[in-house]
Formats: sequence, structure tokens, C-alpha cells
Amino acid sequence: MVSSCKIVPSSLNSNLANSGAEYLRMLASRANFPHLNATVTTFGHLVVESPKAARPGSFL
Repeated sequence: MVSSCKIVPSSLNSNLANSGAEYLRMLASRANFPHLNATVTTFGHLVVESPKAARPGSFL
């Protein structure tokens, strides 16, 4: 049976001080869509900018 389940880890469970490396780790672990939750923090732009720098061309 083929499953249509997707793996979508959340950035809330990660080390936000190193969000670029955490984003790459999520992708390396075969996550389908890393969920970068930047709306609940006052430093949300850093949560998005660090992964963008770690993997240029990513759609964030």
C-alpha cells in the first residue's frame, strides 16, 4: 500500500540560534516540507534568513 503521508517537522522543535543548520538537518532527514514558524517570535526574520543563506534558492 502506498502512503501519501508527508513529513513536516517544525522549527519550533529546533535550535533557533542555529536555524540554518537545523533547516539543512531537516532536509537531510528526508523531510518533505520543513515548517519554519516565524510568526510567534519577535526575531522571525532571523528564523527565515538563516535557512535561506544555508540553502540559496530555497522557497521560504
